[in-house]
Amino acid sequence: MLRVGVIGPWRTDLARRHTVVEPVPDPLAGVAAYDQLLVTFDDAVPPVWADLLARGIIAQKSVRYIDEYLEAEHGRVVAAHFAPEMALGRRREGYRRRKLFLDRALIVLTLPLTLLIAAIVSLAIGLTMGSPVLFVQTRLGRGGREFPMWKFRTMRPNRPGALVTTPDDARVTRLGRVLRRCRIDELPQLRNVWRGDMSLVGPRPEQPALAAEYARAEPAFAHRLLVLPGITGLAQVTSGYAGDLAESRIKLGADLYYIKYGSHALDAQILMRTIWTVFRGLGAR
Repeated sequence: MLRVGVIGPWRTDLARRHTVVEPVPDPLAGVAAYDQLLVTFDDAVPPVWADLLARGIIAQKSVRYIDEYLEAEHGRVVAAHFAPEMALGRRREGYRRRKLFLDRALIVLTLPLTLLIAAIVSLAIGLTMGSPVLFVQTRLGRGGREFPMWKFRTMRPNRPGALVTTPDDARVTRLGRVLRRCRIDELPQLRNVWRGDMSLVGPRPEQPALAAEYARAEPAFAHRLLVLPGITGLAQVTSGYAGDLAESRIKLGADLYYIKYGSHALDAQILMRTIWTVFRGLGAR
């Protein structure tokens, strides 16, 4: 079993399966027993620990820093260490073009099924809640461009504004809860994907007022606008629904990871995990 020695403050998010992660007891401890050394200091390694770290490097031990560890093991990027140029470049542009083509191809292939489901849901909403069948809300897309995002209506009419959905929200109807649990309420967003407002996979688009509020508290939220938003995304399948700033901060690391490392293989993995998440009914509100 892999043995990792932690140099620096202990953190609760270090444990992983098939690995023994433990603090190095003191700066004079030996390094032979460890396969890897993990540095958790926020700033430079204090001189008292520098000698131990040097001995580990000389002994050819793998040395990793906490940010690198979190990226590799938990699929999150530390916001303070994310640079916008990570989402730029010719390779990334080629990936975006291919992704748009694949999104539209998948929509065409599934069109008979989605049209049938949409017709049934529209009829059910019309009979139980009346019109309108669709709910339209302004969201922010790539580059901060506003666009109308469509969903099947799941709530009773409420006052306008940037309101988030809370657990057991009284505005959600009985039919709406079923649609939300199965994520069928998101089906009309396939039109947004076809138009190029969104992608099948990407960070969830925020309402302009909420996006501005979050960006004031955490400037890295603005980096989510580097890519097209998605119907599903890495943050959605790993962290569920976010209804406030604290929950959105947790998901931000996953969104930044996707922006930095996005690929067709990762997209496929997220789509498969989305199917499993929908099947289990996790994260819906």
